[in-house]
Amino acid sequence: MKRIILSALVAVFSLCANAQYEAEEGDIAVEVGFNPFSNSFNTIKLNGGSINARYFFSDKNAARVNLGFGYSSSSDKIEKKDVSKYSGSFSIDLGIENHFASVGRLDLYAGGQLGIETTFGGAKLGDTEISGVCLGTGWTMGDSNYDNCSTIFSLSAFTGANFFIYKKLYVGAEFGLSFTRRATKDYEVKYENKTEKHETNWSNSSIGFYSEPALHLGWVF
Repeated sequence: MKRIILSALVAVFSLCANAQYEAEEGDIAVEVGFNPFSNSFNTIKLNGGSINARYFFSDKNAARVNLGFGYSSSSDKIEKKDVSKYSGSFSIDLGIENHFASVGRLDLYAGGQLGIETTFGGAKLGDTEISGVCLGTGWTMGDSNYDNCSTIFSLSAFTGANFFIYKKLYVGAEFGLSFTRRATKDYEVKYENKTEKHETNWSNSSIGFYSEPALHLGWVF
């Protein structure tokens, strides 16, 4: 009899312990990138310049959103002419997760997501201005060290694991299979006395496995 009672208490305790770590309906989780092996000061940072969040609309299912934004600009003077350039990107990914198994502090999940990313950029040298290109770091007006800005669509299936190191605090990793299609944008060059518009009809598709370059560190609220 004592063994039966002890076994029951252990089972109840285990369920309670698991419940402390599992996310529940109505919970919100926010994540940042985490690289414990980094030798720089970038050990913790936003994942690729993005904010990642998930909302649990049931105990086992969550909607997720990744919002990304990046921007950089620089200016200089070449042959007494002012030179400036800028480039940036914006992305959004929407997905669904199913948290199909929880073993102690370990949470396993799988799901799918759709994403879109757009890049933008341009430069100006004196009276000449170009827009619709994303410039390389060593770019100067007239050379070919640039990429056309583009729009990228993606469709991904993924799986991942989160390990709760403390109640509502977890570290995890994710990998998956992604299909992407990229289409370049037209660009425009404005001279002092005329404007040239260039159409680009180039696009390509690719499919392949991906993995996060770093762990993610998350908080559940």
